[in-house]
Amino acid sequence: MDIPLDIVEKIKAMYPSISEQSEVEAFIFSFWTMNLNVGPAQLARAVLHLSKGNIDTIRNIAQTNFYGDPRDLIVIANGKPGEHSAGSYFNEPFA
Repeated sequence: MDIPLDIVEKIKAMYPSISEQSEVEAFIFSFWTMNLNVGPAQLARAVLHLSKGNIDTIRNIAQTNFYGDPRDLIVIANGKPGEHSAGSYFNEPFA
């Protein structure tokens, strides 16, 4: 399981609390063991983008099973302004 470095770095930057970092890492890193209809890195970047550093948002995403469909979550995240290229759908690493 090779987690892209940009995702690991983003988690550390967004969640300075070690306990929150651990919780987010456990959730995000589990994507690489799931049978998903999207790429795990793509989904991880979208989840982090939507969370904006709020652990409760991460928990909500987990509890709602990615808002019902990971593809919907990625589309929602892509529509939110931020440091991603519009239309990239989080296939590109964080800058």
